[in-house]
Amino acid sequence: MERLAALIAGEHRSDAVILGSALAVAEAQIQFQRVQKFKTALLGDSPLAPGWNADANGPVPLEMLEEFLTRLERLERYERRALSRRKFAIRRFNNSVNQALRVKANAPQDEGTSGRTC
Repeated sequence: MERLAALIAGEHRSDAVILGSALAVAEAQIQFQRVQKFKTALLGDSPLAPGWNADANGPVPLEMLEEFLTRLERLERYERRALSRRKFAIRRFNNSVNQALRVKANAPQDEGTSGRTC
């Protein structure tokens, strides 16, 4: 996760605030990918998957279908939350980078001159 955060932070990885924001983005991304993996597995094992053979297996029992839809609904709700966390983490990261760039732009260019003329 730290490697992903360093990749996200890029040239700003030495800034602790930016790296912390990048870590939050990385965590949110991994959480989102985890949810997608579970959702894909659930859909693949469902009675609605293409491999389900109604002739051989019979019709889908109502209880099985209800359980599947309940689990899918929970995962989709969790997926929306994970997307929201990632969206806000990206916003915080962008704000951190923009703030660092503003500070750098306002910093004196040459510390040998104090702005006084002789």
